[in-house]
Amino acid sequence: GFAILPPGTFEAVDKIIPEARSMYDDFYHNYVKTGKNTDRLSSLLSYSPINGCFQSRVDLRAYPNFQSLAECRPLLEIASTYLGEFPILGSIDLQVILPSLQSNPITGENDLGSQEFHIDSGGSAGKQVKCFIPIEDINETSGATLFLDATTSRKLVDSIGYRAGRIPDKVVFSEPWQQHLVSTDCPSGTVIFLDSYRTIHCGGRVTLQPRVMITLQYVSRYVAAETALQRKRFDFDIQSAMENKISKHLFNL
Repeated sequence: GFAILPPGTFEAVDKIIPEARSMYDDFYHNYVKTGKNTDRLSSLLSYSPINGCFQSRVDLRAYPNFQSLAECRPLLEIASTYLGEFPILGSIDLQVILPSLQSNPITGENDLGSQEFHIDSGGSAGKQVKCFIPIEDINETSGATLFLDATTSRKLVDSIGYRAGRIPDKVVFSEPWQQHLVSTDCPSGTVIFLDSYRTIHCGGRVTLQPRVMITLQYVSRYVAAETALQRKRFDFDIQSAMENKISKHLFNL
């Protein structure tokens, strides 16, 4: 249910990191330091360089290199192998999560309604896999994600009769489950594949530094058909996508 690949594995990822970091630097100096941005989560690919404001959804037409990243053959091969079919792009973004004082998952201190462990709900007939690429190093101060692998997650689910909703920390941080927890502490440029439909996980809670990462979601045709994933979640260069069969399928054309 997961794979963590080190920096330097994918040429396309190495190429996009400087551009993504430059976009974040501009956002930080123009919006965060000036107090113009008050949202903890910001989508930088929804920023329109034409009118200088954030839109309601991602627009890849302004960021062609990110569309090219989604089309990266090695990433698609990994997603295809896992899904058992050629994927459809469910979502893509460059996200910034600003610091928060939410609780530490181990001590429970400063609990301000932080996210508990859970399994994402989704397509009942299909599969998906998410891809996370940190632009800056992720560590305990920038909110590393914690998760259990798919096999251990299934055992825990069966043991507590889990169906949906949140799983208390006291359950996950007890044995034998705690010893199987994986943390996504990793350097910039790492590529993390995670099936959030099959793994118990929780997002970063204590973040003393911004967490900046590219996120992609590759889904099966069934998931794309029965959810809102392909209902104008993002705009893209249709003409470019129509130029080859791979892109046409990836963008569900």
